[in-house]
Amino acid sequence: MAVPETGLACPSCAGTTEFAAHLEEGISARTAMNLGGQLGYVFVCRACREGVFLTD
Repeated sequence: MAVPETGLACPSCAGTTEFAAHLEEGISARTAMNLGGQLGYVFVCRACREGVFLTD
């Protein structure tokens, strides 16, 4: 899945969000965040300062 730079709707104001971060699980299962083997993506809305987290 290609991650869009913009285009996701903000859950609070329905404005457009922007890509902020790409997250991956770490090497050690004891200390890594659990994304279920997927990648994580963070998007933010500048207007209302809300965030959206997606997994792929």
